[in-house]
Amino acid sequence: MRFTLSLAVCCLLASAVFAQARLDLNAPEDVVKVMQKVQCSLEDGKPAVYWWQGSVYSRVPGERDRHLFNVEGMNIRTCQSLRDAQRGYGYRQVSREILLYLDPETNKVLRTWKNPWTGQENEVIQIANDPVNSPPSYAMSADGKPAKFAGTVKNGRLWMQIEVPLFYKNPLGGEYQDYVGGTYHAMEMFTFFMHEREILDATKKASDDVTVSWARTSYWLPWMDMGDRPGTMIFTAVGRRVASLDSVSPAMMAEIKTNYPTYTAPPALDDKRPNETSWTYFKKVLTDKKNGKPLPGTNVTTLVAKAADSLPAVKTGQLNPNNPDDLIKIERKVNCSTTDGKNALYWWHGRVYSRVPGERDRLLFNVHGFNARACKGFTDATRGAGYRSVSREMLIYTDPATGEILRTWKNPWTNESVEVLHVANDPVNMREATFAKDQDGKPRAASSIGFVKEGRVLNGGGAARLFYQNPLGGDFQTNIGGWYHAMEFVTNETTLNDLLDANSSEIKDRVLTWVRISKFLPWMKMGDRAGVVVFHTAGLRVNSWDDVPDLIRNEVKQNWPTWQEAPPIDDARPNMTSWDQFKRWMEGKKK
Repeated sequence: MRFTLSLAVCCLLASAVFAQARLDLNAPEDVVKVMQKVQCSLEDGKPAVYWWQGSVYSRVPGERDRHLFNVEGMNIRTCQSLRDAQRGYGYRQVSREILLYLDPETNKVLRTWKNPWTGQENEVIQIANDPVNSPPSYAMSADGKPAKFAGTVKNGRLWMQIEVPLFYKNPLGGEYQDYVGGTYHAMEMFTFFMHEREILDATKKASDDVTVSWARTSYWLPWMDMGDRPGTMIFTAVGRRVASLDSVSPAMMAEIKTNYPTYTAPPALDDKRPNETSWTYFKKVLTDKKNGKPLPGTNVTTLVAKAADSLPAVKTGQLNPNNPDDLIKIERKVNCSTTDGKNALYWWHGRVYSRVPGERDRLLFNVHGFNARACKGFTDATRGAGYRSVSREMLIYTDPATGEILRTWKNPWTNESVEVLHVANDPVNMREATFAKDQDGKPRAASSIGFVKEGRVLNGGGAARLFYQNPLGGDFQTNIGGWYHAMEFVTNETTLNDLLDANSSEIKDRVLTWVRISKFLPWMKMGDRAGVVVFHTAGLRVNSWDDVPDLIRNEVKQNWPTWQEAPPIDDARPNMTSWDQFKRWMEGKKK
């Protein structure tokens, strides 16, 4: 009895210690510490390295989006803890970063690039920004407001979405940009995914297990010599906080050692230099070139930038990604389940912005989305194992100030109050089954599941480029325009062991980001106004509808009950898009 009591007391004490050792997301100082652990470390001066890879596309009105280059990037950083009598605990981050432009086919570091619009051969200037420092962050703002956690906690995962709209005088422009244009206009979008247990553990100085998604919209790069040609650059990438610089590609290390030797360490904690941007750096390089100095990279052997880890040897009880039939099972686990007809549910949320030439980006509304799906397996004597997925999906728009579901929306450009149409696509199915081998007998490549980085499988950096006749247009779109033009890209992360587990039928721990850039939504009544909408969202595969916020779950249950589950697995209806839905909606209103 006394032993039992002593054991109980010990357990209570251990629980109390654990509770005290957990950071509180409702406490302003702990919120700041969470950010500091993500960005670097609570240990002053300890370096942290972030690495990422992805792709860059063009978006030009009236033409299909082009895949211009791939990219590999790194940022080396550190933090200093601060204490202010009025503002409480805080920290400041200092860093340097490099972004290499790569050939989209070979992944070799580009030294020159043939501009497909001008026909010119342009010298490529990589990004090498030193420093990229952040202002101090404190538990209390300068006007006395406490820091609040702006992220999401769900099913053991924690993530933070950050958008940075940029609109300022271009360092390459003159004194009259307000009159003749040329203002620098871009948006950076970041999502950081962590595991709740690690990031909130107050005994750990840093969160080493972090996946980052990065997207960016901006004007043409200055070295492309595009002048006033209309168009936008779109960057998409996914990466990780890595153990050290040893995790970057040999191509990146060669660049660092030859051209940027200081980038093996972050700047000094007391660094007070003004920040460098790709545009100020370009200006410096161009000035050096005029003075006879060669461009960085001239003396570097051109290498292939490949930093992904090799797939480990397959163990007993694991699926083999190099076996085409096993690869199909892995894809089924990710998308839905290896059990025919078993439903899977993905949920995500985020924000929607406008991007209009010549004006600051606006936050238009927030958005929640979900996709309910299921799979059916097939076996073909020639092509092996296969599957097809069927699904329904919705996007529900909410007021960014109140969080309430939008029924009407005041258009800030026209001042008209318009009726909101939420996206309700049914179905969104794979048109054809995917098999282990194609019709010519060629097996699917293991790369279809993504790439491995320090025990995680990452997927992303590519895009679905959409350019087709708009279902709302007439028969003469080729003559007068109006084509549907959009781009969507998804990044996601899964644990390698979960992915390869042959004894599980589905993946539970899978997080994702979804970014979309498209014309204004049809119900906004924007007509031919120049501009696009930018969706930036993040989410995960959830266990059930109980994991979806009450507001969205109740809306679907009351008004869209069919969308609570996937269509029948033999569903053969044509797919629905948001523009098809809008057309039916308008035709219904006419009746």
